[in-house]
Amino acid sequence: ELAGACHSCTSRHYNGQAVDLHNDARTSEYLRTCESMGGWAQDEGNHVHCQFY
Repeated sequence: ELAGACHSCTSRHYNGQAVDLHNDARTSEYLRTCESMGGWAQDEGNHVHCQFY
């Protein structure tokens, strides 16, 4: 989801620089892929947050 949830007003989700990825079976893959693309990834428990600067 790019901005489908409730985020802060300055969230990078709103300008296309962050995405939340939901799929527990692929968490490790999402973390690796985000980081390999130069992003910052964090396992938030129920989703992976991937952000670019």
